[in-house]
Amino acid sequence: MSASGGTVINGTATPAGAEAFAQAGDITLSGSATIAATGAQAQAQAGSATASGATVISAEASPTGAAATSLAGGVAVSASAAASVAGVVAQALAGAMAAAASGAVEITSAQAQLIYQIALLHGLDPANPLTVSASGRSAGTLIQTITGNGPVVIHTVSAPPLSGDAGAWIEALAALHGLTDDLTVTDSSRAAGAISQTLATDGATTTVETA
Repeated sequence: MSASGGTVINGTATPAGAEAFAQAGDITLSGSATIAATGAQAQAQAGSATASGATVISAEASPTGAAATSLAGGVAVSASAAASVAGVVAQALAGAMAAAASGAVEITSAQAQLIYQIALLHGLDPANPLTVSASGRSAGTLIQTITGNGPVVIHTVSAPPLSGDAGAWIEALAALHGLTDDLTVTDSSRAAGAISQTLATDGATTTVETA
């Protein structure tokens, strides 16, 4: 430890070594005195030395052993966590970009179920022909009531879960509306592309059946 600028330490005595460090808490330095410590001494002196004026206290602590291992481990964990987060973000972004490039559109299972039920109401499921009367319509387990003479109310009593492929039902519905194929309609049939349906009326009830 060295002092300059007229600083006097304990009269004319200049402590050195361990004694100097022991006295550090009782010494007030002024002027341009400088204390330099390294290693464990720097850590011990950091909270006990008092300085004023232009005093500079410099410490160079280099962790070793367990401390260095702990620090290195913390840095490694931080780097690993950052890499993990970056990886998840990259995968999500790649998935979104792939979906956009392929033109894919996602729908929920509930929406797919509704598409199938609409297909049933068009008589498109060969296993479940559509039957329509003045009081209701049904196709398989899809049952609706029709009431009212002025405003007409259609109420769904029961609806089945999805059967088949939602995409295929969408394409069949589009064809049946003349969107992808020419639609031909007569009193007893309608056809569009590969879709062929018969329209049979018995009294007040009409049945739509896909071949």
